[in-house]
Amino acid sequence: MNLFGLILNTHDLWLLGIAGGLATILIKYRLTNTREKIARLATASAKFNSEVLNILSGLYPLASNWPKNINELDVLLRSAFPNLQIAVEEFKHHLPWYKQIHFNRAWSRFRNAYGRKQDIQCYHHYMAFESNPDYKENFKHNIDNLLKYAKQT
Repeated sequence: MNLFGLILNTHDLWLLGIAGGLATILIKYRLTNTREKIARLATASAKFNSEVLNILSGLYPLASNWPKNINELDVLLRSAFPNLQIAVEEFKHHLPWYKQIHFNRAWSRFRNAYGRKQDIQCYHHYMAFESNPDYKENFKHNIDNLLKYAKQT
């Protein structure tokens, strides 16, 4: 048989048939796997988004219930930290490795403005000081950065 200028015998045609069949199976497997991965990411994103909104209700997206006292805010955020940490750890495993790096950086920036590893939680960048006039905007910006990885598809 002459195919595009190549002369193929029956042995070559059998090999081409087997290779084509295997390629078809591989493509079908990859497409199915990708579709399932996208579905798992969509489910995890919806769960992460709802958990963050439930944990930070009154503070995010609109700061309608922002504590007046600095100590109350610190206690509130420290009490919310364990649940947020669980939600973050469950969600980040659904992200590709290259997005996990940026997600971890956004999580670190939320809980600690300076990124020092010895500070597990430092929420001074969300407190009303004279040198920090836009503390609520910082809070909203950092939560937005976390939630942008959980966009609804």
